Amino acid sequence: MISALSKTRFVTFLLGIMAGIYFGLVIRSMRWQRLEGAGFSDDWPRHKPVILVHWHNRLLGFPAKFGWRYRPHYLISSSRDGNIALLSGVINGIHYINGSTDKGGAKALLGLRRLLKKDQMICITPDGPRGPARMATNAAIILAASSGAPIVPFSWSSSRHHRQKSWDRLMVPTWFSRGVYAFGEPIYIHGPLDEAAANAARLNMEDAINAVTAATDLYFDHPVDHLPDRYGSVKKKC
Repeated sequence: MISALSKTRFVTFLLGIMAGIYFGLVIRSMRWQRLEGAGFSDDWPRHKPVILVHWHNRLLGFPAKFGWRYRPHYLISSSRDGNIALLSGVINGIHYINGSTDKGGAKALLGLRRLLKKDQMICITPDGPRGPARMATNAAIILAASSGAPIVPFSWSSSRHHRQKSWDRLMVPTWFSRGVYAFGEPIYIHGPLDEAAANAARLNMEDAINAVTAATDLYFDHPVDHLPDRYGSVKKKC
């Protein structure tokens, strides 16, 4: 009975609202600093429309800190976990498009492209919704090639945090910790692309996200997620 109750719409709604309020307050309790320098964009977010990309395990940072400022549109799956994330993000100013790049992908991509034509910001976790961790799909590449919008890598890290025992090892910051964030240089994709060119662009995007993520982690001397294994979900001690 308890298991069935936990799957009801009411409980999903309640969990989403609670998560949004809680993580919003945690993020706002942190002392934040932006990383700047070689390899980081110094004029973002003047690039609009823009396709912001970050790994799934850094999902908590951008919506809670920048949601009300930039009002981005996130692609979110229609699963129960996706609905919880949706409600959590709405509390923090995020817009969502239901769908994913593997289920109903074509419809979702069309919706995102329409938003880009209206000079909106969209956000994609290219290894979501189920992974493997840090292995991107071509969704952002296809959108960038067809719209002309730049891809901007983003990441963040915190001095104190917990890592969930999930496929992506979600980073959960703790109260009153210090945080750093960074935007990578914009990546422009010139289409149309054949399969080889699209794959090369995808790998380049993965490298860019890994680089900005590693920079934020190394600021606090945290282990780097994508090394020594570039792809896949590998549990590490943190």
